[in-house]
Amino acid sequence: MIGPMEIPSLQFPAIAKQFYLECYPTIKKILDVDFDKDVIAHGVIREHVLLDSKTMKKRKWFIESMRRAEHPPIFIITPGTTLQENIELVKRHVATLDEITILGVDGANNALIDHGIKVDIMVTDLDGLKTRTLNYIHDEQNSTSIIHGHGNNIGKIKEFFDDVKIDYRYIFTTQIKPESGLYNWGGFTDGDRAVFCAIQLGFKQIFLVSMDVDNQVIGSWSKPRFTNTGKDERSLHHHPIKQVKLNIANRILKWLSTRLPPRTSLKTLNKHPPFSFLENVPSLLD
Repeated sequence: MIGPMEIPSLQFPAIAKQFYLECYPTIKKILDVDFDKDVIAHGVIREHVLLDSKTMKKRKWFIESMRRAEHPPIFIITPGTTLQENIELVKRHVATLDEITILGVDGANNALIDHGIKVDIMVTDLDGLKTRTLNYIHDEQNSTSIIHGHGNNIGKIKEFFDDVKIDYRYIFTTQIKPESGLYNWGGFTDGDRAVFCAIQLGFKQIFLVSMDVDNQVIGSWSKPRFTNTGKDERSLHHHPIKQVKLNIANRILKWLSTRLPPRTSLKTLNKHPPFSFLENVPSLLD
């Protein structure tokens, strides 16, 4: 494995290296993460993306062009418990503002599709989306799809490569030091990792929607199996690991909030801000 200083900044930017060195070791201890399985997931993805050097070069050009672009505000929409009530607010913004970028996080993409909202960027570790949904967002909506591999989704990664035709708009991220064709832009859970991705793609005005890390109930859009379940079944009391991951996401975002690049802002777009360390903006339209 090549050392961190030898990896191009596009693949492993400085803030991601800092996160990897300062935060990831603690996360591994808290969750007893199997580093060897992270390495396996990395290898599975690399085995597939290295097959087409032309696509790899086009993907690099695509990412670099996005980083140089003048971006509108980006809404990072996560599958928290307030997503249902916030979805109408998002629709108002999309209909009213001249331009806005929608980044759907994992299962939240199902809600966005159901409500007729176009997804511009999708971030997922394949936990909350079915293949047909992935294909629809990527192929029919022309979305940029950021697929993450880690030790707990190796099987889903393999299925993904069996079922999906890869092109340059698929970007693959890994939990470890990335080798050729892969990227590590920082973060751990889908939600906080999406913020790191938005930063690395050049967005300066970042708004979080329904990232409800302080709620005691898992959002019904979080995973397909929760779609038709009641609040009691989705209570964090029954899902202690989820509670730990939400706490980790909260700590990561607090860490990131003090290290944002120049002229970059991170705010929440909620009536009830879930983060004491971020500014809350109820709406951009008022």
